[in-house]
Amino acid sequence: FCVLTMPLLAMLLRPRPPAAPATPVRAGTTVALAAVPPSRPFGLSLGQALLATGRAREAVPHLQAARDAGLSPAEVGHDLARALAAVGRKSEALETIRSAATAGETSAQAALRLGLLAASLEAPEVALPALRRAATLDPGLAPARESLGLTLALLGHDDEATPELEAACTLDAGSATARF
Repeated sequence: FCVLTMPLLAMLLRPRPPAAPATPVRAGTTVALAAVPPSRPFGLSLGQALLATGRAREAVPHLQAARDAGLSPAEVGHDLARALAAVGRKSEALETIRSAATAGETSAQAALRLGLLAASLEAPEVALPALRRAATLDPGLAPARESLGLTLALLGHDDEATPELEAACTLDAGSATARF
């Protein structure tokens, strides 16, 4: 269901040009979708589609509802944090990242995405646990080791940063850090 509806939702909910009048189909679809009680996958899919089409403000309640309906922070955390950050709710976004990064079922890739999002929000202290988790879950994931090393260096932990950056360079000799 989710796989088939994502492209359809993205198409229906794409942002309108500022000068374009609202169409009855789009307005009716948005109202009809808002009236549906959020099921776990549908609420997440709708929130992701809204976020993908630049409608973060509308995505937030759907992503929060999906989380509140029982989806794990690992499943909904990155999208919810991105949406919260996009609407200027940085502290809530960072708290969502903290929660998602420590969720037991977070994958290395998901933890890396969370760490990079926290870093982009200029919160290296929030990025650090997520990046540590990513590097721990998959020690062979060069971008995680590189990002962890750079974040440690940024925070002044040079003694910890050096082995992480060395490992990243060994794993991926073509990375920007290795070339530097």
